Amino acid sequence: LFDMPQEMARAFHLVENYGTEEEKASVNQLVREIVADDEGPDLSRKRHESQGVKSLVVHVSQACNLACTYCYANELNKANKLMPLSVAQQVVERMDKLSPSGLSSVKFLGGEPTLAWRVIEYLVTQFERQAADRGLDTPTFVIVTNGTRVTEAMIRFMADHTFHVLVSIDGEPTIHDSLRPHKGGRPSYSLAVDAVRRLVAGGVETAIESVYTRFHYRSATSPCDMMDHFRSLGVSEFQISLAVGTWHQEDLIEDIENIADLFEVATRQSVRSFRTAEPYLLRGIQFVLDGFSLREKRAHVCGAGRSFMAVNYNGEAFPC
Repeated sequence: LFDMPQEMARAFHLVENYGTEEEKASVNQLVREIVADDEGPDLSRKRHESQGVKSLVVHVSQACNLACTYCYANELNKANKLMPLSVAQQVVERMDKLSPSGLSSVKFLGGEPTLAWRVIEYLVTQFERQAADRGLDTPTFVIVTNGTRVTEAMIRFMADHTFHVLVSIDGEPTIHDSLRPHKGGRPSYSLAVDAVRRLVAGGVETAIESVYTRFHYRSATSPCDMMDHFRSLGVSEFQISLAVGTWHQEDLIEDIENIADLFEVATRQSVRSFRTAEPYLLRGIQFVLDGFSLREKRAHVCGAGRSFMAVNYNGEAFPC
């Protein structure tokens, strides 16, 4: 975050290696006063004291109705399997033991998770009942969907159960349909956009999740262009991930440096929007800014295997 002046670095080095215990304690106190917010809540300690799994990711399906060109899960989705209700029941029972202080979030992934909608309904109602029986807060439910199979009944259920929905859209129709066609080649953009508009109209908290690829870059489409398009759909929160693998072995360094500049512009644009009457959030930078704002002391960097757990459609559990 900063370059320490050489004189100060040398002073710290001398005290650390040759100073007395009193001098070391004095320097340590000085550092704490510079970087710590002693009056703020030690959120990390509270989280650490809150035992058990807090965030659960459930891969309810290992099947998908799209054939995205950059998909990392193609081989996995060849299983073409949905989570049986018997496995979902085991997940609920296991979480009852692994999450004694309650779950804060449950995220449904695939494949395409709406293919296993019956399982999602079951898990939501069971986790809500589990929280109510313990007198705990209901977890937040999150689903990442391609939007092509979202029905009105699903939207009503999501609205009633405080879902946060991320719909996968990669930009303008030409780009999206080139990257995210149905199996067989049929376009998917119109269905995905229709789902976004119906979700927003139904009062469901909705964001867009997208992937920035070489196709975007070669088409002179920037992350800012994508954000403008998403905002035109009535959405003010979006995540744009970078498909780095699609650049391997060809102009990688120069392209990625240019794209980093484009993402920097998009990030600044998002941050500055919060000074206006219509702010919009580029997810990812949010976590960095939250860290600065909260000045949080973290007991560990990653919650995998501690407070975070994932489970596959067949019940196989893994930490990340």
